[in-house]
Amino acid sequence: LQQILFRSFDVIPLPILVSESVARREGLPDTGDNIPVRRHRFLNRAFREQLGYDLADLPDMDSWFRLAYPDATYRSAIIQAWHTEVERSLQEGREVAEMPALIRCKNGQHRWFVVTAQLGADAIPNGHIVTFRDIHDLQCMVEEVSRLSCTDPLTELCNRRGAEQQLQSHRMQGDAFALVLGDIDHFKQINDRYGHPAGDAALCAVAETMTELLQPGECLARWGGEEFLLILPDHTLDQAACRAERLRQQVSELTMPWQGQTITLTISLGCA
Repeated sequence: LQQILFRSFDVIPLPILVSESVARREGLPDTGDNIPVRRHRFLNRAFREQLGYDLADLPDMDSWFRLAYPDATYRSAIIQAWHTEVERSLQEGREVAEMPALIRCKNGQHRWFVVTAQLGADAIPNGHIVTFRDIHDLQCMVEEVSRLSCTDPLTELCNRRGAEQQLQSHRMQGDAFALVLGDIDHFKQINDRYGHPAGDAALCAVAETMTELLQPGECLARWGGEEFLLILPDHTLDQAACRAERLRQQVSELTMPWQGQTITLTISLGCA
C-alpha cells in the first residue's frame, strides 16, 4: 500500500515529503530513553526538482532543518513556530498543521513555501505527509507592495505611514525612545526662486545627508512636505539634542549646485 501511495505521489506536481517516527537513530547505541526520531521515507519527484534535495541529503528531520534553514536564529524560530502550530492544530482537532517558511534550496536559492503537514497517515504508522506549495513570487510581490506603501517615492525614506508603524511598535513593546523633528528653512523660497525640481533636489540632498548619520536601529522618515522625523531608540532628551545639533551642522555645510548656481540649505530641529 505504501509503495502504491508513493508512486501516486510521484506524479503530483507539489513537492511531498513522507516521514515516520522511529525509536532511535540507526547505528547509535540504545540509551534506554527511547526518544523517537523522525526519519524520512520518501521524497517525490517534484520535491527533488523544485528543492533539489534527495533522501541522501535529508535522511531525517535534523538534516532537513540544518540544510533548509542554515541560519541558526531563523532555524530556532521556525522550529519553535512549527511546534506551536502543531500543538494548536491538535488542540483544535485538526488533522493538518500549516505555516509559511523561507527555505534554502540545494542550489543556494531561498524561496518561500507554505508547508502543510498531515499529522497522521493511515497507510504509514507514526507517519507524516508534508507538502510544499511555492508562494515565493506572491510573497515577494506582497513584500514589495508593503515596502512601497511605507516608502516615500522621492527621497526613498520611510514615509509617514511607515514612521507611525515604527512608533506604534515602540509603544507596544514599551521601548524608551526620543524623536527629532526637522524642517528645512525657507523651503518655499527655494521652490519660488528655482522651481519645484530644485525643491525636490533639496529634499533628496538633505535626506541623503541625514541618512549618512544614522545608526543601526534608527529610523529616518519624511514626515510630510519638507519635514523629517528621526526615531532614536534608547535615547534621552539630552542625547537626542546632541544628535539634532550634529544633523543641523551637517546640513548647514551642504551646498547644492543647481543650474550654474549654488543653493545653501539649513534646517531647524526640535526634540522630544
